[in-house]
Amino acid sequence: MAQSWHDVLFAHWSLPAESLRPLIPQGLDLDLFQGQAWLGVVPFRMTGVRPRLVPALPWLSSFPELNVRTYVVAEGKPGVWFFSLDAGNPLAVTMARAWFHLPYYLARMQVCQEENWISYTSRRTHDGSTPAEFQGRYRPMGEPFRAARGTLEYFLTERYCLYTSREKQRLGRRRDSSRTLAAATR
Repeated sequence: MAQSWHDVLFAHWSLPAESLRPLIPQGLDLDLFQGQAWLGVVPFRMTGVRPRLVPALPWLSSFPELNVRTYVVAEGKPGVWFFSLDAGNPLAVTMARAWFHLPYYLARMQVCQEENWISYTSRRTHDGSTPAEFQGRYRPMGEPFRAARGTLEYFLTERYCLYTSREKQRLGRRRDSSRTLAAATR
């Protein structure tokens, strides 16, 4: 897949590992930073979402997304485990649920830029899902930088693998090009 991320906020909270461990499927281990597990809430806008070498379709390829995630490792490979991914595009949600077996949910979402601030709202509307809402206002607090290996910033953002599972099937791993995702996290 190819995609670009815009107006990204990486909001994180450290948690005791034992509070998240029961929520992680067998075959994955929590990836800890200095003994702590991390829960992330990541709102952003995506553009150019498409399979590689396929042109972007305006009505399908651009939409807001909000994901709730933690950090895991399997066989030495660090990655992301998504608890939920809310998106504002019904077709994208349907396709992602079917093809990638990820917990995508349809949501009513709005992203607005007001001066240097991003205002972001999301309200889950997916039939039969647990209600969820997010409202935030954020802005850059410094100059862009590249996170150094070994830092918390690197641990939380430089992930190029996601894990998913299907009931009664083995754990799956999806890997994206580090070049594409590195550009998306800047």
